[in-house]
Amino acid sequence: MTVTAPLPDTPIDRRAQFAAMALAGVVLGGVLLTGSAFPIKVWFPGAACVSVLWIAAAAGYGRVLRRVLFPRMEAGDPRRTPLAIGLGVAFALAVVNLFATLGFMPMHAWWRFVWWIGMGIGWILAGLSWRFVGSLFRVRSIAADPLLWCALPAIAALALATALPPGLAWSTEFGGYDALAYHLELPKEWLAAGALEPLRHNVYSAFPSFMEGAYLQLFSLSADAVPAHDMALAPQALHAVLAVCAAWMVAATAEVIAGGDRCQRAWARAIGWCGFLGIPWVIVTGSLA
Repeated sequence: MTVTAPLPDTPIDRRAQFAAMALAGVVLGGVLLTGSAFPIKVWFPGAACVSVLWIAAAAGYGRVLRRVLFPRMEAGDPRRTPLAIGLGVAFALAVVNLFATLGFMPMHAWWRFVWWIGMGIGWILAGLSWRFVGSLFRVRSIAADPLLWCALPAIAALALATALPPGLAWSTEFGGYDALAYHLELPKEWLAAGALEPLRHNVYSAFPSFMEGAYLQLFSLSADAVPAHDMALAPQALHAVLAVCAAWMVAATAEVIAGGDRCQRAWARAIGWCGFLGIPWVIVTGSLA
């Protein structure tokens, strides 16, 4: 009688999972590009990278603010990194809005250099802690958690909608009316006027314009004058990344509230990720400027 030896109880190979997810992402991206009627430059403009750099700089300032405002937060608290990003984004929006209102616009090489220096300081503050830098890129840990794979369809939908030109999708938003009427239009006009100020012909310019101020910075950090329609993807990418960061904070908070054993915390984290990103309105508003 032959006895079959039991299979060894080995942990899941995280590298294999990461490779599988990377391959799936490449295949999905290839399929989308192949079936798309849009040119490659619409999907992958260099301007979209500026939004990632902006978030990284804000995270550096937020890391300092978190240490000042929450000095007793434990090192293993999963909310540390998303909280730093949130604080940094709030700080960056306030500073950019103040500078733009005062007329310190990066329209000339000198002021553009100063604004880039400000972002560089944020990158340095983030880079002072390798652990913090690593926490900003936790793709491998996400790949090792099969429960979080349930959020991939929502993330794919968010990425696809973000890559579309503004006004092309979402009839519920009347074809992106808000984005075209003032979210993207006002920064273009403020850039021409030289300051963030109310405009007589657009009542929306009198509203608090913190996000529009960030879009103004994205528009103006290029070395040359870039048309607004060519830079439209940068604000959309920034908004989409902020939506993912918000989901990260929701998931981390759910994990802390759940407590208990490791399995219970993992389920709470997955429910936070999927529950937030699975809200259709989050995908709609997160993919628009």
